[in-house]
Amino acid sequence: MKNIKLKQAIYGFIGVLVIIFLWSLISFFINDISFVPSPTETVRRFPRLLLEPSFYLDIWMTLERTLLGLFIGLSLGVFIGVIVGTYRRIYQGAQFSIDFFRSIPSSALFPIFIIFFGLGDLTKILITAWASSLVVLFNTVYGIRSLSQEKINLIKTYKLPFWRALRSITLPNALPYIAIGLRQGLSFGLIVEIVAEMFLGSNSGLGHRIYDSSSILQMDEAFASIVTIGLIGYFLNKLIIVAQKKIIHWKTI
Repeated sequence: MKNIKLKQAIYGFIGVLVIIFLWSLISFFINDISFVPSPTETVRRFPRLLLEPSFYLDIWMTLERTLLGLFIGLSLGVFIGVIVGTYRRIYQGAQFSIDFFRSIPSSALFPIFIIFFGLGDLTKILITAWASSLVVLFNTVYGIRSLSQEKINLIKTYKLPFWRALRSITLPNALPYIAIGLRQGLSFGLIVEIVAEMFLGSNSGLGHRIYDSSSILQMDEAFASIVTIGLIGYFLNKLIIVAQKKIIHWKTI
């Protein structure tokens, strides 16, 4: 186990070095900080950013809207996914709708959300919720539908009521899939949130900071903000993995 973790750490470190090398190479050939700052120039920007209270506010606002949207998306995705996955006729009828909406980029729906909810934080939260809910919904349905024939026979043999079967058999079987959907939903939700902050007239958030700094060619700050977003996504994803290992310690069949 220790050797596996050590190898994973080494491979991860090599991956980071490759990214830094390619980034440095691109920066060297372009040779203009106004467009692509080097990794060193980006790192140098961090001490100044860390002294700005507005930087922490932007991180907090992005986190708050993303996590609120993710919570709403997770709740809706699991609720609808359980219903769709449990009942065969609903599943057959909903297949087209799920695939149809899953194929539409969330950013393409910005005008519709703006019409109904305006340009405030609510719109950004709901767009994030929409993006994450579709991923969670799909994985929940897949988890419910992957129930083995042995477990289906067990439910039929003992004539378990819907809620008891859901609590003791169906939902535990689907939880590993839901956890995967949650991680994917987090990534999609964070991406959509950043895009919404950049283009929907936000006054706060890391997306807003990237847009503002890019517009005045402060690319070192823009790249530092991008790196910050990557780190936030990485640590949130790791947090979900740790929670998944603690809570969901079984494998489905």
